[in-house]
Amino acid sequence: MNNYPLINSQLGIYFYQINNTQSCVYNNPFCINISKNDNVDIFKLANDFKALVNNHKVFSVAIDVIEGIPSMILDQHNFEYQLCKVDEDDIQNQLEKFVKPFDLKNDTLVRLTIFETQNNFYFAF
Repeated sequence: MNNYPLINSQLGIYFYQINNTQSCVYNNPFCINISKNDNVDIFKLANDFKALVNNHKVFSVAIDVIEGIPSMILDQHNFEYQLCKVDEDDIQNQLEKFVKPFDLKNDTLVRLTIFETQNNFYFAF
């Protein structure tokens, strides 16, 4: 197993998060609205995003304590995205639910959910 001790700036974030487990202060959510009329292959785009994350292991590390030292553990997670069909009038509510704390030990450090409405796709990451 490949693991590396966290550096000082990472330790600050780590200690903040483990002491404030419901905090989203370090989440930087972003959403792209793509109209179904734009002729964008949504699933190719999503699979390209998945390949980007899976090919750069820094996005899929776990953070845990190894022998008393907070460390990054490489090769822990395989990134997957979700597709959810929602009503257009519920999209804001769904986007707000999308933003939630990361479980540093069990989550990937990147999330992607594609919300599909009647007329649009919303890429939330």
